[in-house]
Amino acid sequence: MEEYINHIAATSAPKAMTLTELHNCTERDATLQAVIHAIRFGKWEIARQRPGVNTASFDRIHKVRGELSVTESGNLILRGTRIVVPHELQQRAVELAHVGHQGMVKTKALIREKVWFSGIDHRVEEMIRSCMACQVATPTQTREPLKMSALPERPWSEISTDFGQVPGMGTHFMVISDDFSRYVVVEPVSSLTASAVIPVLDKIIGEFGVPDVVKSDNGPPFNSSAFSDYARHKGFKHRKITPLWPLANAEAERFMRTVKKSIKAAIAEGKSWNQELHSFLLNYRATPHSSTGIPPATLMFGRAIKTTLPRIAYEQPQHDVRQKDSESKARRKVYADRKAYVRESGIKIGEPVLMKREGMRKSDPPFCPKPLVVTKRNGSMVTAECLGKTVTRNSSRFKHSPTRPENVPTSSDEEEDELGLHQYPGPDDPPPDTVVQHAPRLPEVQGRPQRERRLPERFKDFVMA
Repeated sequence: MEEYINHIAATSAPKAMTLTELHNCTERDATLQAVIHAIRFGKWEIARQRPGVNTASFDRIHKVRGELSVTESGNLILRGTRIVVPHELQQRAVELAHVGHQGMVKTKALIREKVWFSGIDHRVEEMIRSCMACQVATPTQTREPLKMSALPERPWSEISTDFGQVPGMGTHFMVISDDFSRYVVVEPVSSLTASAVIPVLDKIIGEFGVPDVVKSDNGPPFNSSAFSDYARHKGFKHRKITPLWPLANAEAERFMRTVKKSIKAAIAEGKSWNQELHSFLLNYRATPHSSTGIPPATLMFGRAIKTTLPRIAYEQPQHDVRQKDSESKARRKVYADRKAYVRESGIKIGEPVLMKREGMRKSDPPFCPKPLVVTKRNGSMVTAECLGKTVTRNSSRFKHSPTRPENVPTSSDEEEDELGLHQYPGPDDPPPDTVVQHAPRLPEVQGRPQRERRLPERFKDFVMA
């Protein structure tokens, strides 16, 4: 074991650089020998024409000639107090400065303190970008500029769905938001299975009509074959957003915060949250929306709804909803995109990438060390492949990898969990269950099989309440 550790230490870490090595390598470097000759005699043009001189490197050194000097031994060049490193040792100097995996700024500061050579900054940047350990362990906060969606043509043409849970209780509710009018519907659901959600959605569709598009996340029940059958039976398109990227469903996600606040306030006052929810929805639907300037109910039904506040009948002025919505989205985009970490992603199809971990522990590096290859890109939605399986995420969850996934062995379940390869199928992926082709009809949804529950043997002598 001790021999193995010594071997790893000797082969993986760069060896220390000595002055003797610098002397010997400087003597063998034709360019530096020409520079020494030019410093001593002041004849730079003649020295530049000596055989074996790298003229490009010589010219860059010539620009700082006023700061150069030669040691008494005549074998080392100094720029101020820093040693000019010959080409043969430049890469090793960068590797020594990067020992310990300091960041780019610190590594540059360290190497500039001791040595100098032309292109030193570029060498350090290349070294750190190609260091797999640094790329895996360095978190990134960048995201692409917002891409605002266009306003639908009419009410109830495109709707967004999401689920929430009553704080402190096991009760779930489904939120449906109309993307045109921002009219919202909230209905309780007994569970998040397809058998519980489809009847509730069918009830809402029966009241408001069949939409053209239903937008949702990739969780249950929307990733089931039963929901795919139901979408075909009703005739709407089911659009699944980018997995683990709530901004793609921002309208429903933002309203979820509002409705949860209302429920928490009702619980704090000791009132029935279910009854208070109806009062909240009445006022919300009658309040002018910040994007359109018109109450959601007015846009939805073409008339104002009555609330508990008094009002007089008057002819409401006509508003250009589409222009006001576009201006509001433009203002929000400018505000969101002016952050320093917002920039276009340079990830392209065929490039190797690293994927950010989900739900990592504090001891884990932020990125998984197994590289993937980008196979598809649709706007900010990136699909990458590894180990024969694909994963879809927002571009902000990826970063360039310095190496490609060559000769990757067959994965185990633990490795697939680490990469998230069999979680959250992509928006265009088929449902995990086999879809049975049959004549259009409402599918009979079977619930999950119930396991048999038995009392543990150690509790046989106790009376369980």
